[in-house]
Amino acid sequence: MTELLNIEALPSLAAARVDAPLEPLRALFAELARKYATRPRDRSDHAGDDALLCEACVRHAALSRDGAVHVVVVGPTQVGKSTVVNLLSESSAAEVSPLAGFTMHATGFALGRLEPYPPTGGWFPGFARVEPAALEAAPPEAYATQACAIDGMLAAIGDPTVIWDTPDFDSITAGRYRQAVLESIALADVILVVLSKEKYADLSVWQMMQRLALLERSLLVCVNKMTPDAEPIINRALQERLAEVVPKDKEWPIVTLPLSTAPAEDPAFADATVRLRQQVRAAFLETKGKARLRLRRRGTIRLAEDRWSSLTAPVEAEHAAVQAWETLIAESLAAFVAAYRRDYLDHPQRYDSFRKATAELLDLMELPGISRPLATVRQYVTLPVRFALRVGREWVGGSAASAAHVGEDALLRAGVDDLLAGIRRDVSLRADQDETGNMVWRVLSIRLGQEEPLLRERFQAAVEDHCREVAREIRETADALFAALRERPAVLNTLRATRATADAAGIALAIKTGGAHLNDLLFAPAMLAVTSLLTESALGGYMNRLRAQLKQRQLENVQTALIDTVFAVELSRLTEGLDERPELFGVSADELANARDALQRWKQIDD
Repeated sequence: MTELLNIEALPSLAAARVDAPLEPLRALFAELARKYATRPRDRSDHAGDDALLCEACVRHAALSRDGAVHVVVVGPTQVGKSTVVNLLSESSAAEVSPLAGFTMHATGFALGRLEPYPPTGGWFPGFARVEPAALEAAPPEAYATQACAIDGMLAAIGDPTVIWDTPDFDSITAGRYRQAVLESIALADVILVVLSKEKYADLSVWQMMQRLALLERSLLVCVNKMTPDAEPIINRALQERLAEVVPKDKEWPIVTLPLSTAPAEDPAFADATVRLRQQVRAAFLETKGKARLRLRRRGTIRLAEDRWSSLTAPVEAEHAAVQAWETLIAESLAAFVAAYRRDYLDHPQRYDSFRKATAELLDLMELPGISRPLATVRQYVTLPVRFALRVGREWVGGSAASAAHVGEDALLRAGVDDLLAGIRRDVSLRADQDETGNMVWRVLSIRLGQEEPLLRERFQAAVEDHCREVAREIRETADALFAALRERPAVLNTLRATRATADAAGIALAIKTGGAHLNDLLFAPAMLAVTSLLTESALGGYMNRLRAQLKQRQLENVQTALIDTVFAVELSRLTEGLDERPELFGVSADELANARDALQRWKQIDD
């Protein structure tokens, strides 16, 4: 069975602030409570309750300066909480009903004047204080207080005292008013847990007991509607269970109220009532004055530390998922660069940038007025062969030979497609995993699907910019080579003459063979190789340095202009605004760290 916390009043927690050193801690618990409240939960999931209680306890421990003593009566449904409140206040102010869930609002009965107590919202931020008669029509985010002018045992404590009647915490509809119960517990100086012989062993009771045991408030147990035959058995069972949850240096007194058809005329019931009032009075006197506030702080710190891991586990999981996303980006981009180096820069056939630089150099070495016309004529004469060669390459386009001639531009574009496909696949796999934090991957999967066309467009534009930059680098390399040759006029003139002779011989050969001889297919590459060899023999290691520098600049440009400036930035941008997604907790690492530091500083001050 699932239920939702009542979340109507939860946003009001944002308006409840404490002193600056503790505000990060209170704000964290308030945000966790708000987020947990939006998630369906089963009956065993109490993270939302824990967050609400932690927020309220931090607030009351930091701001509880009203001086009043708050005795809070809590318990499951149909155990007689309102009856016990009337016994403590020595009045009939709390309305009693045999209906389960009859009490749905916190109601405080002040033993004395109401004036010392704070105005609307002072005890319950975000709640409206209404008159008791108006509670029935009031929303769950309301409470009431009324005066009980008595001169009884509890009124003689010497401090203003308020006894609080609270809703149950275990009924089907308890989710609607659970916040009122937890606010009352956080406000309490003395907590009286009312049970019955039918309810004392319920799981919900002991889950609440475990919370209360951490708070270090004055606590006692009242078992109502007890029959003589059940009393020794239930008392023994309760003591055994309490020993499991109560700290060894603490003791929770157990008071029983007998089942009675006429309580007002039953001496046994009257004696039990006196014992109950005495125990409540003693519980308060044990922690009177400054000790009460010190224990309130200590209990809040214990509760926060005990529940910290479970409450922040989803937040930590979200942070881990975001970090894993950044790691996935880094690994994917590193693989992209590695593939670029392997399949292009270090590939003996595909890397053609320096060959293009050498071709640019050959153009620069042309004899003015002679080489250019010769080369143009040769281009036209050999057109049939070049056309046949292109058709042949298209026909065997899927072959290894064709793949070996893939240029840098095509290889980078294919790499972009592979990069996005790989990231999309990994994100989808992680989004489908049933583990904490997978909601981040689901959001990323949705965003990636929405943004992928734009990402591909921007990545491809970056590739085009890179290729333009490489073309500029190629021209600069050719210029550097030509500048070096100009310092050796004899070598430059020899190479120019060789270039012109090669073009003239190519024209003659093409005319004799009709432009279709196989030798022509090999003539230009061979001549280019001869020219390269001649140049290398003249310039030696200088050409090798230029080749290495050109390759290094290409690699650096891919890393900076593509990876660092565009790819990494655009992919990391997908995590922007995650804190605004309703599916996620959205607590930042800084907020979590600040809250943790505030708790540690508070603990050190208390120690």
